[in-house]
Amino acid sequence: MARKITLNGEKYDYSVVSVITGEQAPEKLEKWQETLAYVLEHPEELPFYLEKIVKLRKSDKLRLALVRVQVFSDIHMSENMETYQMWKYTAENIEMLLYGSLALEKGFKEKRKEKKKTGKKSEKERTGAVKK
Repeated sequence: MARKITLNGEKYDYSVVSVITGEQAPEKLEKWQETLAYVLEHPEELPFYLEKIVKLRKSDKLRLALVRVQVFSDIHMSENMETYQMWKYTAENIEMLLYGSLALEKGFKEKRKEKKKTGKKSEKERTGAVKK
């Protein structure tokens, strides 16, 4: 039986919360972590949580948690294939829904678009060092 931990007045699977938070002994969960923990423990509920998931504020912490779930699932797949396949499926689909790609395929930080030119003259242009 899975070890349970009580956080924010609710019981959660210890493995789920430790992977989401990245901590061995988390003391509390943020709202987005509660949502993610719930859908990982109840993956059959994912279709009914999509609206709530879409409203989550995208952040590096959330994306990193989703990546941690995927990596953890791959490492432990041979222990309980059904459970960890569902975890991985859930995390990948949430990441695709929120970010449009999987960090493990494209890299955690995508290349930033080059900053648009502001229309301001450069130092050389202001001082007359550049011929027009």
